[in-house]
Amino acid sequence: MYDPLDVIILGVVGTVVPYFIGWLVFRFIAKQNHPFKKPTEVGKRPRWFLALWIGLTIGAVLSMPIISVERSDVLGRVALKSIFFILFMTPGLISYWVYKRKVKKAITNHPT
Repeated sequence: MYDPLDVIILGVVGTVVPYFIGWLVFRFIAKQNHPFKKPTEVGKRPRWFLALWIGLTIGAVLSMPIISVERSDVLGRVALKSIFFILFMTPGLISYWVYKRKVKKAITNHPT
């Protein structure tokens, strides 16, 4: 049987570490520390949106428990998490592309 302290530590590490990695990826892409503060410069918002989406997706997918696959089947776990990552990233990439085009069009029509 598992020790309750080990279960708590594993639960915290399994949840906090993936979102910390997602935040680091956000910082690398968006070049800002606070993910929920929208940039005031309109031209930086699509990049911020993409970074936020990728960071949250990384956190969600890495912290997602996959109980239908045996512990020893590492390749199966990696394959399932990769599929989920692709499924979660697709709407974000489409939204980023649409948002970027919309912002670019707004900037070219109304230069300030």
